[in-house]
Amino acid sequence: MIERVEVGHMQSYNLRDRLSVTKRYTGSFKGMRFLIRPIGDSKEDARFEACVFPEPFNYEHTAEEKKTYEEFPYSEEGLDQIHRWLNKMYEERQEEWNDALDRGLMADG
Repeated sequence: MIERVEVGHMQSYNLRDRLSVTKRYTGSFKGMRFLIRPIGDSKEDARFEACVFPEPFNYEHTAEEKKTYEEFPYSEEGLDQIHRWLNKMYEERQEEWNDALDRGLMADG
C-alpha cells in the first residue's frame, strides 16, 4: 500500500501565496510511478493534479498515452483523495505495474 503524502511537504511549496507548477512530488510503488503537483492560475482555483504511469522511465520520458491523470482539491481532503486514488490505480492495474517492473528489472540485468 502506498503511504499518504503529508500536506506539510506540499505546503512547503507555499502554493497559497505564490502558485508554482514547477514544484512537485514524485514516487514509485512496485512498477507504478506517480507525480503529484499543484496546478491553477490563482489561489482561488488551486488544486492538485496526480498522474500515474508505468516504470521504468520518469514523467518526462514516458509517452503521454501511458499516463493517467486526475485532479483533486488543494486541501488535506484532496491529499486523502489522492492517497485513495493511487492505491485504487495500483490495485486495478496491478498486472500492468508488475509487467512494467519486470521489464525494468530485465533491462537492468
